[in-house]
Amino acid sequence: MSNMKRVCPKCGRVFSQEDGFCDDCGCRLILASEDMKIPGQPEPEQNFYEQPPVQSQPSQNFYEQPPVQPEQNFYEQPPVQSQPSQNFYEQPPIQPEQNFYEQPPIQPQPEKKPQEKSNLLLLIIIVLCVLIIAAGILIGFLIFRDSEGEGDAGNGNAEGALQTTAVLEADAPSAAGDDAETIVTTLATEENGLHFAENTMTTTVTTTTEAPEKRYQVFTEACSWEDARKKCEAAGGHLAYITSEEDWAKVINALNGTGLKYVWLGGTTSISADETRITATWLDGSSMDYIYDANHWFANEPSGRDFSSADKSLEPYILLWNVNDVWSLNDSSDAVLSCYKHEQIGYVCEFD
Repeated sequence: MSNMKRVCPKCGRVFSQEDGFCDDCGCRLILASEDMKIPGQPEPEQNFYEQPPVQSQPSQNFYEQPPVQPEQNFYEQPPVQSQPSQNFYEQPPIQPEQNFYEQPPIQPQPEKKPQEKSNLLLLIIIVLCVLIIAAGILIGFLIFRDSEGEGDAGNGNAEGALQTTAVLEADAPSAAGDDAETIVTTLATEENGLHFAENTMTTTVTTTTEAPEKRYQVFTEACSWEDARKKCEAAGGHLAYITSEEDWAKVINALNGTGLKYVWLGGTTSISADETRITATWLDGSSMDYIYDANHWFANEPSGRDFSSADKSLEPYILLWNVNDVWSLNDSSDAVLSCYKHEQIGYVCEFD
């Protein structure tokens, strides 16, 4: 312990072993040996000129020669291995010929046991018995069927009776006057109470009948629309309807040269309750589409009312009138009798 001392770890000041704290900085002293490095103490100077001791190395003999290797004889040939001589004239051993006609030995078949023969015979007998029973059942059924057929024949029902049902359906006649009649024939075979497959045959018979040709006749007479209607019906016709271009051409041709200007037709007009819609129709309910499509109405007609009159009376009847040699339709009333010349007033009847 004589070489131990107390040192301040902060300032490096050395104290005796009896001291506990540094007088300068107040740090706790530590116990250190004399050769221990103390912080703050200068390190001993190093002599850079001092050379380390030289290690002596054994001297090398440069004149010493390495041992001489024996020379290699490159011309020395390796010993030749002797090989046994091959006899090219030596023939391979001859294989014995194979006899293809030699048959393999026949293996003896084991004899069938008597038990197997008896089982086969029993199976054959059973099959024959089943066939005989089936044949007997079939023959009995045929005999029974023949006897029933004869009984039905006595009652007036012949065997293999053929029942035929005919259904006639008449289609609506076409516009050209063709009447189509469809005949549906159902053939059903019933034999001995058994119903067999049905065969249905449909036949369509079309009968062409020409539509009756319309005939128009013009009458010159100043009368009301209602009187004209009654006169045409009394003659076997009705006031004329115009539903096609053909009808129009026939009526106009009939009127040419008559001097008429105002003629009644078989049509009327009606006004809705709110007087916003006017409906024109022919008396038989035929469509007025042709008249509208062909623009055969006079301008702003049908009007439903006579707005030139003081009371704006209704104009419920349809007539043809001629203005500037052009015929057109107009709705009017019986007032025409008091407005136009009587020789220019008439009506057109249609006869089918």
